[in-house]
Amino acid sequence: MQHKSVPPAVLFLVTRLFAVLSILAGLGLAGFGLREARIAAESGRWPATPGVVRDSLVESQTEKGAAEAHRTVVLYTYFVDGAGYLADRVSQSDAWSADRAAAEAIVEKYPPGAQVSVHYNPENPGEAFLEPGPGRTDPVFFAAGGALVASGVFDWAVLPLLLGRRRRGKAEAGGVESGPGE
Repeated sequence: MQHKSVPPAVLFLVTRLFAVLSILAGLGLAGFGLREARIAAESGRWPATPGVVRDSLVESQTEKGAAEAHRTVVLYTYFVDGAGYLADRVSQSDAWSADRAAAEAIVEKYPPGAQVSVHYNPENPGEAFLEPGPGRTDPVFFAAGGALVASGVFDWAVLPLLLGRRRRGKAEAGGVESGPGE
């Protein structure tokens, strides 16, 4: 069986496409992380009002071939300027987790009927948290976004150089022509 090589122009275009997609995805993820971190930081300065927990439970789900994931659902009501609101965010970093015990600990902390302090966004009182401020997942978005950007930069700048050297080495060793621009 004869091995067919990918034409250099196709390889070049594919690496550029993956580079651009990686950089865009990384910037998007980092931008999302920046937005979430900004909201988390601002929430530490939001005003607070009394509220009441209406329901509190652990929600679980399992995807095919994946571990079971859990998250807390804490429904609470509160009033701002005479208007009633229903919210369900404990913190900005509410997320699914494999740690059921951590989710159960939050549910125990906020049982139905508990009086709570609700921190609400004064510009949008429907946005509220029981635990304001930065959370444990905030740096994850920056790290993942940075990794994707780094991967894209590598694909854009370094990978073509490495592939070009490999083609030149083959050309010198066996008389195979090297790609364009080399």
